[in-house]
Formats: sequence, structure tokens, C-alpha cells
Amino acid sequence: MMLSISVDSEPQASNNDYECPICQDRELIVFEVDGEILAKPCECVPVKKYKRILAKSGISAEFQQKGFKNFVTDTEQRKHALQVAKQYAQDFINNRGNQYSIMLLGQPGSGKTHLAIAIANNLIYQRIPVKYVIYPEMIRQLKSCKNRIEEFDPLMDELKNVDVLLIDDLFKFAERNGQVNDTDLDIMFELVNHRYFTKKPLIISSEYTEDKLYKIDPALGSRLIEMAKDRIVVMSGENWRLRK
Repeated sequence: MMLSISVDSEPQASNNDYECPICQDRELIVFEVDGEILAKPCECVPVKKYKRILAKSGISAEFQQKGFKNFVTDTEQRKHALQVAKQYAQDFINNRGNQYSIMLLGQPGSGKTHLAIAIANNLIYQRIPVKYVIYPEMIRQLKSCKNRIEEFDPLMDELKNVDVLLIDDLFKFAERNGQVNDTDLDIMFELVNHRYFTKKPLIISSEYTEDKLYKIDPALGSRLIEMAKDRIVVMSGENWRLRK
């Protein structure tokens, strides 16, 4: 017989005060079998893990609705992009730790962000931690505290070490007179180089082509291209947002 027993003698709140009334938010079920005290994870553990990952992901409630099923495939190119994105997500889920990066490149409104978010949402649903950042916001925050190590390092460490990092609109608004400033490049190289050598995946969306990424900085661009390998999707066509 399985009995759920208390692991301490402190007064307990009513079940209504717990997210999980079964384990009372301990995430562990303690029970007795033939006089032996045993324990097992509560069924709420994967659900809570999913909620924690989602809360830390940076993906808004609106973007949580973006999936593969509601991506519009009105052209052969968009159908191909969807196929590659779905295959990437499926391969990642089936072969955790053996999957590399993906880049979605093309003009504004072509669906890059939708597919990138759809990949992230599918990975998060499988309880794979993903961090979503928009490049202009990310780089502005990092640059603002670059000379304050106690602020800069924790921010950079999270970006370096999260299981999957999604950078939306890479280099958006970064270029001036054909150049990206050195501070932006230094920060991006430190981040990408770390993930390159530790084999931590990136999901990238950008309006830049492969050639332009390489020309901006050959060392950085070549790493991004190598990390994505045959998972570089070029998207063009009519701006979907304007059509809507």
C-alpha cells in the first residue's frame, strides 16, 4: 500500500494554498512499503519545470501562441522554411545534446521570427530551456554595464550557458556607414565564441545574408555559418505583416 506522509512536523497550509495539493509543492512523494520509507518525484515536477522554463524564456504571452500550425505557407519557399524549422525542432528533441544551430535569414515580414519562436516554443514544451532576446535590446543592456563586471558577467553568463539561445533580429540597427561598432562586435564574439566551443545551440533570425554576416566580421560570421551548417534558411517574398 502506498501512503503519502509528511516529511516534517510543521503546521501545513490547506491544500488550496498549494500549486500541487498532492505533494504540497515539495515535488516529492514520500511513501511506505513494507515498513520501508521510499520517495519518488511527484507528477507535478515536469509541469512545474515547464512553467519555470517558460517564465525565464523571455517569450511573451502573444509569442507563446506562435507555432508551426499557424505559420502561413502561401509560397513554396515558406513551405520549405517551415519544413526545415520543424525538422530542426524534431531532431533537437530526439537527439538532445547532438543538435547544432539554425539561422533564418531574410527581409522583414518574411516569417523569420514566427518560425524561430515556433521552434523555441516546441523545445520549451519538451522542457528544454530557451532564452529569447531581441538583438537591439540585448546589446543595449550589455553595453550599458560593460564596465561594471558585477552586472555584466551575470547577464553574459546566462546568455552563454542557457541550453538554447534565440537571438531575434541579429545586428538590427547596429550598422552605421557600413560598419558595426567594435563594442558590439566584441560582445557578440565573446558570446558566440563561447557557445561555439561549448557546442551550445543558437537560433538566429536576421535580415543579413550569409555573405554580409561574414563581411561584418569574418571570425564571427564564419562561426555562425559553421554552427548552422546546412540549417541556414533564406526567406524572401512579400512582407506578411503589411499584407495582414
